[in-house]
Amino acid sequence: MFQNNYTFSTGGIITIHEGVLKINKNAFKNREDIIKVIFPKSLLTIGKYAFCACSNLQDVVTNPNLKVIEQGAFQNCFKLVSFNIPSTVHTIGRSAFNCCYSLESPIVIPNKIKVLADSIFFNCKKIPSFVFPSKLKKIGALAFFGCSSITSFSIPQTVKNIEEFSLCHCQKIQEIILPSNIENIGKSAFSSCTNLRRITIPPKVTLVEKSCFMNCERLEEVVFSGPIWKIRSSAFSGCKMLQRISFPDSLVKIGRYALSWCSSLREITFPQSLLKISQYAFCSCRNLENVHFSEFNNCELHENSFNKCDKLKFLRKFIEKMYGDLTVEEKRFEPKYCLSGDDFHENMPIIILKCGHFSEKEALLEWIEIANICPFCRVNLGF
Repeated sequence: MFQNNYTFSTGGIITIHEGVLKINKNAFKNREDIIKVIFPKSLLTIGKYAFCACSNLQDVVTNPNLKVIEQGAFQNCFKLVSFNIPSTVHTIGRSAFNCCYSLESPIVIPNKIKVLADSIFFNCKKIPSFVFPSKLKKIGALAFFGCSSITSFSIPQTVKNIEEFSLCHCQKIQEIILPSNIENIGKSAFSSCTNLRRITIPPKVTLVEKSCFMNCERLEEVVFSGPIWKIRSSAFSGCKMLQRISFPDSLVKIGRYALSWCSSLREITFPQSLLKISQYAFCSCRNLENVHFSEFNNCELHENSFNKCDKLKFLRKFIEKMYGDLTVEEKRFEPKYCLSGDDFHENMPIIILKCGHFSEKEALLEWIEIANICPFCRVNLGF
């Protein structure tokens, strides 16, 4: 039992006795009467959930010899205002400061920390800034989720992995410079960073994960500095201010809803490497006017890839480029699928579809803007 290793005094002050090396797991969990905690010089480890849900804890006096803060040690300490992490600390467990809403002082993470655990500062809404260790390698999932007071974020060059949801809902960040050594950025890592203005994807990152920058409403520019081969579903969905995006020559696939509701996009050029644009990839890009494909591009489109792109006329131009001014072939001259009835004549421009049906060119161009299927047999035309 831990009860003989501390003194509880008037005013809600807990003083841990000198000689104690570790505060046990759950030692003070759910204690609403604790206002302040004083650690002895001997203390090395704060155990799992030791002060979890001490909802009135406001102040912790740390010691210069502390080495380990275990999982959930101060989770849900809603009124904790400041915490000075000693430079001797080499391990901080997951969710250690999860939902410490009132933490409002800058946090300096000790140099011995190499991995920032999952949810470590989840929803710490008032922390204004972090100083990271020079040898940090990984930022865990949900590590800074909801840290909505951070204005800047300087990530060390040693970081290789940014896990899922790690900086989601950091709403005041305007710019993040990602180190060139980063190899993986997880899904929704920067989603809903509503003031983020620009981002450069590092050269070793080969795909943009699901919802990675979703709802970054003020994101204006994206630069790919390496060989991205896939942009996954909803990666840039809802980036309303995105005006420029230049796809790399390595890009193979654009996923579902990847750039949907990007209402400031006006023109896009696709690389020759692109093989597929998925369903609703550019849905509701209402100001998109021009889309350019490579002359030798063999890209597969879904009939709803550009759904609700009201100003886009690219399908008409795309079909014209593919088929040109064709003339009717006598062996296909059958009345059962004539859109223009008896108006066909020998030199009339028509389009012969892959299913064998044909139509007057202008009539089909009008139809294809409504549906990407044959108007007779309903076969997907693949435009």
